[in-house]
Amino acid sequence: MGEPSGAETWYPVNGHPSDKATYTLRITVPKPYDVASSGRLLRITDDGDRRTFLWETRDPVASYLVALHIADLDETTAVGPRGLPIRNYFAHAISASDRASFDRLPAMIAYFESAFGPYPFEAYGATVVDEAFGAALETQTMSTHSRDAVAESVVVHELAHQWFGDSVGLERWQDIWLNEGFRNVRGVALDGAHPRCGCAGRDPPPMVRRARRARPAARPLDADGDERARAHQRGARRLPGLISRQEALSALGVAAAAELEHIPASEALPQLRPPPRALQPVTVGDPGPDGLFRG
Repeated sequence: MGEPSGAETWYPVNGHPSDKATYTLRITVPKPYDVASSGRLLRITDDGDRRTFLWETRDPVASYLVALHIADLDETTAVGPRGLPIRNYFAHAISASDRASFDRLPAMIAYFESAFGPYPFEAYGATVVDEAFGAALETQTMSTHSRDAVAESVVVHELAHQWFGDSVGLERWQDIWLNEGFRNVRGVALDGAHPRCGCAGRDPPPMVRRARRARPAARPLDADGDERARAHQRGARRLPGLISRQEALSALGVAAAAELEHIPASEALPQLRPPPRALQPVTVGDPGPDGLFRG
């Protein structure tokens, strides 16, 4: 996950998002490991107890969008508009219900083509790793998901980024809000108003939920919810400028987010002393390095 930094820790590269290049990856692994990466898999060479996978991209890629997943993987395939190859790779532990979130990719691509124009690359698909770190990334032609970030709304989100964020890329890191802004507008339209993709009413994104329910009821966390909450808190501790939801609620003396609707901001904010960076003012379009992904 190399956004905004990270790719340069596993291969030598200029990590600036505007410096795109085509890639050829030759990855040799011991059996039974597989390799999922960006572009197309050209061939697999068998060498006794090892195999070499040759992946190659047709189109230039920003360094932070190069995918690499090495594991014992299950592959599924489908065909998108105009014969577009779709290939998904799942760690063995990923459940059938989580894998089903990717079943509608051909219809999703068809919808986005009607909104944006032809899909810009030579293939698409996703890979799901057997780690719960609460995130996904629109790695080009092969989006990367953690096992707790496979909801259909997340699948839609990463697909939309293939147009906005990948094909149309960043000139500088402080423009990352444009990646997320274009994607969120289209994601709301897709989840809220376009049943052609087969997704309408299924796991809508937060903006749609807020529009549909003015006062959402607080719900207890189930086992999956507990795992998601723990993953969110782990990520919050690692990312500067962010706090976990529970930390914010505790600081405000409430047990559930729904209670915040009854607390005026003028009363709530002074209780957070000093206000965490996640709640401090930010300049739209130039949030600083600690605020690139603030809501």
